[in-house]
Amino acid sequence: MLDILKRIFNLGKAAASKKIEKAEDPILLIEQQIRELKTALAESLKSLAEVKASHIRSKREIQQQLSVGNDYERKAILLLQKAQTGEIDSKQADFLAAQALSRKEEIELRVQQNSKNLANYEAMVQKLETNASQLRNQIENWEQELRALKARAKVSEATRKLNEQMAGMDINGTVNLMNRLKEKVDQQEALAESYNSVLGSQNSLDAEIDKILGGNFSPQVNSKLDLLKSQLQTPPNLESGKSLDNQPINDNLNAEIERLKEQLKKK
Repeated sequence: MLDILKRIFNLGKAAASKKIEKAEDPILLIEQQIRELKTALAESLKSLAEVKASHIRSKREIQQQLSVGNDYERKAILLLQKAQTGEIDSKQADFLAAQALSRKEEIELRVQQNSKNLANYEAMVQKLETNASQLRNQIENWEQELRALKARAKVSEATRKLNEQMAGMDINGTVNLMNRLKEKVDQQEALAESYNSVLGSQNSLDAEIDKILGGNFSPQVNSKLDLLKSQLQTPPNLESGKSLDNQPINDNLNAEIERLKEQLKKK
């Protein structure tokens, strides 16, 4: 029972160790940091867009206020012109013109304040754009470097596994097996060569016997030679009227035999 508990404890310890190693993997940590930087970049770009929108709105409002101030000034001039021509009372014209110029002055004060805010917006936009650009470049550099490191890590891991496998291999045993295989192949080649030698000797012997026995001559020549030999063994015909001294038939046969021998020598 105690041994089982120890084994379970060791298994749990090994699993926890693997999880800790995986959690502390530098590649995973770098990837997590890059994801966080991308989140920060997205938030910076969002803030930049909002500041740009405020900058554009403030700039538009300043242009509108300047237009309104200029319009008040134009109205004040018209009032004074009408007072000079007697169209309206001069005092009333002065009062209304003063009110118009006062409004214009108020607008100019607001424009000055908004212009300061606009300058601040421009500085904030420039700063945010610089920070976002630097952060984007940093993320791209880290991603590129991480890809290179991951490739190197794969190569080094594969090399390590290969070296471990080679270290655990029985090289001497493999060499012995190769030597045994070479010896077996040499024996088979030698045996095949000996069989060829024996077969070659047998063929040479058969060829020599056939040569002596006339096996190299054609069947027609051998048949004709046998016929001539049988005719030579037949006694001459006395009723033919030919004398034994002349023996014309035997002479013809002898001549034919000699001719055939000459032909056989030429073959």
